[in-house]
Amino acid sequence: MLVADEQLKDAEETCVLIDGTVRRVPVAELEVEKPYYTGKVKAVCMRNPLYDLIIGNATGVDDEVKALKMQAVVTRSQTQQQDKPSKPLKTAEAIDMNVD
Repeated sequence: MLVADEQLKDAEETCVLIDGTVRRVPVAELEVEKPYYTGKVKAVCMRNPLYDLIIGNATGVDDEVKALKMQAVVTRSQTQQQDKPSKPLKTAEAIDMNVD
């Protein structure tokens, strides 16, 4: 996503990258229209980013994104274990909880 000069603000943000480096980058105000997020955002602009848009902790992100993150996988081993009765846990003898 390319940012036009008129979208840039007279501000900079400090970003700490995943490798620990710290960079001061320009800020822009953009209108975003993507499958999982649509709206106006304050964005930091970087040269040669890995992706054209990276959405961080933003309110209004579609619930489908949250659902994608929460998909589970059942392995063959787990499927086989479902049919077997579970063994009871070994515990200490019951303690009398009557307190006078």
